[in-house]
Amino acid sequence: MGDIISIHTDSRWGGSFELLEKARGLTDKPILAKGIHKDDADIEKALEYSTRKSTSSVDFT
Repeated sequence: MGDIISIHTDSRWGGSFELLEKARGLTDKPILAKGIHKDDADIEKALEYSTRKSTSSVDFT
């Protein structure tokens, strides 16, 4: 397993903010939100979902 997770937020590459939010709920690892963000609101959303703490109780060890 890697030290960081990279997730596309751009639909052109099969990504979305919903997938980013779902991933955030499954891990405490750092997440890099990748995409072409059209405005500051998208950048703020990417930062919010990337840095939000997980509520998951999943143990990946």
